[in-house]
Amino acid sequence: MFSSPAVVVSAFLLLACVFSTTLANPAKNQTLVEIITIDDASKLKDISKGAELIPMSQDRDTKGVIRYTLGNRSSGDRLVSQASDSVSWNTPQSVQLRLEYPASGTGAVITHVQIDVNQSSNSGQAYVIAGGIGQRRIVIIVEAYNTYYFSYVSNIYGI
Repeated sequence: MFSSPAVVVSAFLLLACVFSTTLANPAKNQTLVEIITIDDASKLKDISKGAELIPMSQDRDTKGVIRYTLGNRSSGDRLVSQASDSVSWNTPQSVQLRLEYPASGTGAVITHVQIDVNQSSNSGQAYVIAGGIGQRRIVIIVEAYNTYYFSYVSNIYGI
């Protein structure tokens, strides 16, 4: 089947690298992510209409990064999901990021969520529309208004 021992060793090393990368990054790809731009900021509210909105705490660091948080880290929790992306436009956009954990199946019991956002404007908010702390599922909406760029890193911790 293989032409030489070197091919067998190469194939084995490739599989080992793929397997070890999967084990080293179990939190990647556990969150369903969708970023949309909306030409009218008032439409952003309509998308989540009817859902109970739980606002996330908002803080800014000295570099202008907006940090949204919910819950607290607890003993024994671990990073169960991490997602990030960056987009930019030539004209200001109103943006909505939708994060859903887990992407499928049953997730860990969520203890803490942290989302760091970098955008050109100071206007935005984040809120939970389903699930939450102490549950195995969460759906979060992050909104940014009139921004030329939007980048984020989300970290979800659980037990």
